[in-house]
Amino acid sequence: QKRWKNLRKQFAKNFGKKYTPNANAGMAASFLSMALAKVKPGGRIGYVLPLTAASDTSWQKTRSMIEQEFEDILVITGKKGRVSDETAINEMLLVATRRTKPKPKANLGSPVYCVNIKETPDSLGVAGEMARAISPALSELEGSKRSIRMGKSEIGHVLRFEGKEGKPWSHARIKDTDLALISTRLVEEGLLQDFETREEISLPCPIRRIEKIFKVGPTESIIGHVDESKRIRGAFRFVPLLDEEPYGYDRSLWSADSKHKNTLIVHPTHKGESYSLKNKKGMLVSTESHRNAIRKSISTCFYAQYMGWASQKLLIASTHMKVMGGRAWTSLSHADDRVLRMMSLWGNSILGMLINWTQGSRTQSGRFMTRIKGIRQMPCPDFSQLSEEALNLAEQRFKALSQLELMPAAQCHADQNRHKIDEAVIEILALPAEQMRGIVKKLRWTFCAEDSVHGGNKACLNLLEKAERPS
Repeated sequence: QKRWKNLRKQFAKNFGKKYTPNANAGMAASFLSMALAKVKPGGRIGYVLPLTAASDTSWQKTRSMIEQEFEDILVITGKKGRVSDETAINEMLLVATRRTKPKPKANLGSPVYCVNIKETPDSLGVAGEMARAISPALSELEGSKRSIRMGKSEIGHVLRFEGKEGKPWSHARIKDTDLALISTRLVEEGLLQDFETREEISLPCPIRRIEKIFKVGPTESIIGHVDESKRIRGAFRFVPLLDEEPYGYDRSLWSADSKHKNTLIVHPTHKGESYSLKNKKGMLVSTESHRNAIRKSISTCFYAQYMGWASQKLLIASTHMKVMGGRAWTSLSHADDRVLRMMSLWGNSILGMLINWTQGSRTQSGRFMTRIKGIRQMPCPDFSQLSEEALNLAEQRFKALSQLELMPAAQCHADQNRHKIDEAVIEILALPAEQMRGIVKKLRWTFCAEDSVHGGNKACLNLLEKAERPS
């Protein structure tokens, strides 16, 4: 750890802070940065990296460095997210060529080619043949996608993605090419595209970062700690709530509970208690002023930091009363409660889940993770720009749907109650109903069929087998 810290300092001195990897990305990012010192212009690099390198916010500076200093950027992912059988985490293979001159501006797009192969090669010979099949597919690529063939068999596909300022390489490890391209248009331009006619439908409000629409946070380390925690920190000490006392002062939606958190409105899980403890410097860890500052961040709308698509039902949870966030939930605040209710409907619809799935970290199959910085940067329609009529309708539809029990998110294609949420979002945003029904039906099925969504869960796979795939 000491050597790593010294190496990062030396790197910052030689190449500047804009290229210095974020320590939260782990040592892998630092190994990748060494390519700047070791590889000459025209030289090639090949790295096996955790899949978080393609999407996690801690890797953003490193992705930006690759886009500026390298070209012919190729990201390869395999079956179940692995390119080898050596590890249990999702991986990617990054291959790129060092530029003769860096790109002049970081905001200029750099093509990133995302290859997803259907089967992991089980020998060097097969791997070599796959590589020989990928090369011509890249050189012959026209447009945004192309299948990769080895003999008469299709072994995967390549998607062209425009990397920009280190934003997530969201096409990495997406099995359905249409799903990847449609999600990109939705995130970047607020446009939905019909699968068959390719006709475009525009959302009525622009796509912005969540932090531009809502007040986000604070983190759980500032809010407090649970009673049994070995790490004492934050303004409150939290203890679990008994079922009969969900209401009262200093309540928190602290932990996730997939069994009971199955409706849009949920109950808080913990209550905060004041405590008096001095740190090594003799300063009080928690004071009344600290607690009062946290109390100002209470809200009725919360974003899930961790999402097991095959078990959890809510990406956005709501509460009857204003409470604090916690370890599993980050508060979103807005002056207009109707905007918060619209956010709850959107986040639990297929459109909201699709954006968050493509932009969040997919390290483990079937799991989504994003910390507070990632939540702030997450794309979202600016619902504050909706008309009064639309926001009033959002409030009405939320009340009507708030007590309906939902199935796990990875089963949304078979969940009639979640379909009602999709219908409500279409109605509130005044999108063409008949056309949108066909689009979201296909989006639901293709989303649930992705390996990184169902994660091999048997219940999800059984439902997919029974369901008819939309044409």
